[in-house]
Amino acid sequence: MGSTLEIDELVYKIAAAVKSKINYRIFSIFLLDERQGVLYPKFVIRSNEPENQKIVLPLGKGLIGTAAMQNEPLRIGDVTKDSRYLAVHSETRSELVVPLTSKGKVVGIIDLESTELNYFTEDHQRFLMTLASRIASALVNAELYARVSANERRMDREMKIAKEIQHQLMPDDPPSIPPLTMAILFKPVAELGGDLYDWIPFDDGRLAIVIGDVTGKGAPAALYGALSSGIIRTRAARKYPPGQMLELVNKTLYERPIETQFVALTYSIYDPKLRTITLANSGLPYPLLVRAGESRFLDVGGIPLGLFPESRYQEIELQLQAGDVLVLYSDGVIESRNDSGEDFGLKRFADVVRANHEKSAEEIVKAVTSSLAHFIGGMRPQDDRTMIVAKMGS
Repeated sequence: MGSTLEIDELVYKIAAAVKSKINYRIFSIFLLDERQGVLYPKFVIRSNEPENQKIVLPLGKGLIGTAAMQNEPLRIGDVTKDSRYLAVHSETRSELVVPLTSKGKVVGIIDLESTELNYFTEDHQRFLMTLASRIASALVNAELYARVSANERRMDREMKIAKEIQHQLMPDDPPSIPPLTMAILFKPVAELGGDLYDWIPFDDGRLAIVIGDVTGKGAPAALYGALSSGIIRTRAARKYPPGQMLELVNKTLYERPIETQFVALTYSIYDPKLRTITLANSGLPYPLLVRAGESRFLDVGGIPLGLFPESRYQEIELQLQAGDVLVLYSDGVIESRNDSGEDFGLKRFADVVRANHEKSAEEIVKAVTSSLAHFIGGMRPQDDRTMIVAKMGS
């Protein structure tokens, strides 16, 4: 990972993936400062909101310090009965602590807390230990990736050529399938982008619509995105339903692991005869639907592709009505920040789309782009921004 923001992005997605399997109250990542022999909090989510936690724990102090010193997981059913427990969060009743190790050395801790007694199970522990090895690898490689990113700045000419190649690999303007019209926003934050999109027409008249977000940025993310797109294109000829397609792509990526890389993807199929769209999602923000002037986010999610071999993905089918606006987007849109550190957010995003829902798909893209630019002001975006707007006509 090339910067603190990129590491935070990775951990946030991991936290979301864990949440889909384990309903924790508090999620924390502590990193070990080996020279000082202390653990400091890198990332804490409490009640689904980031928490600015400043506690520093010496090795051997508390459950977290003990797990790190012993390099052993701890699963505590009732923390009030464990003398090692430090009451940082008063609502905590049970806790699961797993060391993050690389090449046999502890580099940090992943910690889950619950308000329920005896909440965490052996299955939870095994799941977290499997995930912990991948997180540790990502953190250990952060410094190396930072140096690679620095070298990229000295490769301006090559990057411009690569950007042109990536542009050529992206599809042309959205296809026209009346009465459905589509428009695209694609704004990489660097010369090369980690976001991807595609449309794949089937010979039966249906259309696959793809949008994705690879962890990280720059050349590695762009290359991983190209790999992902190629796998999807290869599989698409078989016309797999969205959920099955994500499962197949996930297995392929898992079998070809690249350290710190995975992709969040929404794969959907539009049927113009039935005017239905079927969606499956693997970690992107929930799609936004505006119907009759009312907005709602479609509850369809999943674990990013490439993390676990047996991930399953639910599908939803949406019967499109005249005037419907469906928006698929990467998290770079809603996480764009202003100079106060405030995110653009889901509410502003939905409000802008709803206020412009009677306009064309292209005009809705322009409205969101304008609102984003006004919101962030002079701040430089920190993530790629990609959005597909589909509008159903009469």
